[in-house]
Amino acid sequence: MFNQVEFASWSGLITLIAFLVSFSVFVTVVVGAMRCSKQKVRHLAEMPLGEEKRS
Repeated sequence: MFNQVEFASWSGLITLIAFLVSFSVFVTVVVGAMRCSKQKVRHLAEMPLGEEKRS
């Protein structure tokens, strides 16, 4: 009566693509952080996280 949906043929591919995208973003962020100059890292470390809101 109803046809069963078969996910086995392409679900592994979707999982692999999602992993590769996540891994490439992670590697890009790590490489960018490693190439940053020490002066810029020091400047970013001293920046406040947010503005204070006064009522």
